[in-house]
Amino acid sequence: MKLYIKYPTLIVFFILSLKANAQKEFAINSPGSICDFHFLCYAPNSNYINTKRPYIFVIGKPGEATQDTYAQDSLKDIAQFYNYMFVYIPNLGKDATQKLNCIESLASLLTYNYTYGNNNLFFQIRDKEITETDINTFALNKVFKSVRLNNIIITDSVSSGTPSQNVTQAFVESIAAYDEASEDEEDKFGTFYQEETNESANAPEDIKSQKVYFGPPEAFKYTLTGLIRDRSTGEALPFANIMVKG
Repeated sequence: MKLYIKYPTLIVFFILSLKANAQKEFAINSPGSICDFHFLCYAPNSNYINTKRPYIFVIGKPGEATQDTYAQDSLKDIAQFYNYMFVYIPNLGKDATQKLNCIESLASLLTYNYTYGNNNLFFQIRDKEITETDINTFALNKVFKSVRLNNIIITDSVSSGTPSQNVTQAFVESIAAYDEASEDEEDKFGTFYQEETNESANAPEDIKSQKVYFGPPEAFKYTLTGLIRDRSTGEALPFANIMVKG
């Protein structure tokens, strides 16, 4: 397992509660972390093992609890999304930074074993205080194939103005994406690892997230070198953690 995070805080991912044929509650990080919160996962088909499936991340209205967001969400009842996984995120904070800052880390954590980029990752936002500018600022249009911001569909920083009833088209599953990884670097996400070369020795102005490896490990004896930097400042993170499962 390759785990990529924005902060030098080890992510702890564990089950808090488990109910048969119902949503599951999880936690990300630990108390004191900027990304410490609980979220819900719900599989309409009750299959929580399958990894080759689309994900729909949902954030509700300002101050809305995850249980309320889950109860009011109508997407989970649409037949087309029966095999999808829904992730309900609490609407934390008073501004867009506090609400959206940890979304990419959570998406990367839940889909660490994806082998096909962001082709089947979608984001539903029911908060009218969040704008298209906020989506582009946090590059969530790159993390997710489509973002539904209230009644507007945003894809790759382009607002289509598509009405809400066309969400079934915007969130359609791409079966072909399961065959091999996308070759488009813009579709990749999840890691802030950067090779330390002569050109990258100085703090970069903008580190764009990209996933540099997809699939299971192909080698078990190798040396991994490089530098992990803060995305916003370019400063090195000396106590960042990298975990490799197995």
